[in-house]
Parts: sequence; structure tokens; C-alpha cells
Amino acid sequence: MRALLLAAGILLTVSALAQSQTPDNPAPATSSITSSPVPVPEPSDKAMSYYRSGVAWWLLDVAWGITLPALLLFTGFSARMRTWAARLGRKWFFVIGVYFILFSLITFVLDLPRAYHEEFARQHAYGLSNQTFHKWAGDAVTALLVILVAGVLFLWVPYLLLRKAPQRWWLYTGLLAVPFLCFILLVTPVWIDPLFNTFGSMKNTTLEAKIPFVKLQQDNLGNPRPHWLVTLWRASHPTLAERIEFCNAYRPWEQEQPLAYQHLFK
Repeated sequence: MRALLLAAGILLTVSALAQSQTPDNPAPATSSITSSPVPVPEPSDKAMSYYRSGVAWWLLDVAWGITLPALLLFTGFSARMRTWAARLGRKWFFVIGVYFILFSLITFVLDLPRAYHEEFARQHAYGLSNQTFHKWAGDAVTALLVILVAGVLFLWVPYLLLRKAPQRWWLYTGLLAVPFLCFILLVTPVWIDPLFNTFGSMKNTTLEAKIPFVKLQQDNLGNPRPHWLVTLWRASHPTLAERIEFCNAYRPWEQEQPLAYQHLFK
């Protein structure tokens, strides 16, 4: 309980500091923000069909996400995997890792038809993707390998806490989840995202000059940066005026080339 109160106090202090400080280069006045309503075009039949099928796929995903583990559990197959993992791993640390690998591989294979239709075939049917099957399959296998490595490295921690503190393992696991999530947020754009995409400069310099957030990033390279805490707070909590200003600047080049961002990722 003391640890929870201490964590809450730290969060409140951070929030107060972030709100009380102002950056060295405040945002310009929002006089350019227009009060005219943004026109919303009528959805096409194809867009409505994509929306309705998306709802159906979401319901199917929820049902499948419950049914698949239930089948493995109630058919006794999960117990068989536990027995295989105990024979191969022997020690509890390796038993957890082997079971997780077996479970992930089996569920990946069983879920492959659903993933193909929803993530690949459906997107191509509505003209929303030009990704090749080779790239999609490679990304799927890469994601599986990332999950396997992360699971083997970190999944044993809750089981160790359950073994050492049967009464309060849930509390300690929740407290450790905070730095773990911060670690994931830090390493994902550096190590994980480059496994799926190739990042680089835009080839269309004319279009690049029209994109507001690229120009904003270039303009701020030589300016002194505010305190890191204020920067982090402002990045994650934009004001309503900032959002409206971004939307007003975003609309012209978006209307000219809606999928202009695609060439950033290969």
C-alpha cells in the first residue's frame, strides 16, 4: 500500500510540474484557426461495406480469442503441452519458456487463416493495401519471433513472484508492469519497428514542404528545447487549439495526395 501511495504521489508531482512550466518557445497564437466547420463527405457504399464488415470481423476476433484458448484447455491439449514442456525443460524456468513457445506456435498456425483473410485479403479487396504476400508473411513470422523472444525473456517474472509471494504477487506484478511498459515504449521505435519498416527521408521534396509536422520538426532543430518533462507532457497532451491548427494545416496536402505517407515505409 505504501508503494502504491508513493507511486501516486510521484505521478501527481510530475503532472503538477509539467502544467506549471512553460516551454522556451511557446506555440504561436491561434489567430489563424478558423471557426468554419470541416466539411465531411458522404460515405460511399464501399466505405460502409468496409465498416460493417469490420464490425463483423471484430466480433469474430473476440469470439475466436476466447474459443481458441478454451479449446486447448478443455480438450486436454494444454495439459499435454505442459507435460512435453516439463520433459524438455525440467527446471521451472525452462518449462515456462518451452510451454510458451509451444502455445505460441500452435495458436499461430491455427490463427493463420483468419489473419490472412482479415489482414491481407480483405485490405486488398477494398484497395487499402498494395503489400505483397511475401512481405505480409515475412512480417507475420517476424512478429511471431519477437513475441517468442519477449515471452521467454520476461514471462517467468510473474511466475517467480507467484512462487515467492503467493498473497501479493498481483501487487508486485502490477508495480513492475510500469517500468516494463516504459521499457517497451523506448525500445519499440528503436529496435522493433525497423524490423517491419524501412525509415528514410521523403523522396518527394515538393510534397515534403507541404506537410506541416515535417516542417515543424525541421524548424525546431536549431531552437533550444524546453525541459524534457514539459516536452513529454505537451507531446502526449496537445491542446484543443493545437489539434485544430494541425488539422487545418493538414487538410490541403491530404486532399492532394491522401496516401502520400506510404512511401516512407517499404
